Amino acid sequence: MNLLVIIHCSPGSQNARLGWQCVSSALQLGMQVNVFFDGDGVLHAHKPAVLDRGLMNLHQAYNELRDTHPQLSLMVCRAALSRRSELDLANGWQTSGLTAMAMQLSHSARVITFSV
Repeated sequence: MNLLVIIHCSPGSQNARLGWQCVSSALQLGMQVNVFFDGDGVLHAHKPAVLDRGLMNLHQAYNELRDTHPQLSLMVCRAALSRRSELDLANGWQTSGLTAMAMQLSHSARVITFSV
């Protein structure tokens, strides 16, 4: 089964962590998962210089998931990224537009969105 997970929330939020747990669990169940980061969610693609104490490093966690599950697609909204022009995209993360996200949507059996 194909699953599309859309993450709109910043890496420091509880919903962002729930999004990662959803992706991780779906991959363990053998599902094909595509993740689309939009809005403040694009911050996941940027390696944090400093993390607040007690926060999970979701950038690293997604990279580890992608390393163990090469079929995992981490797509970052190009428009949202450009509005945060100081961000550099980390290796393994791909920029994408809403058209590509819509294509993923049409091929997905389920869509789950995590937002603020």
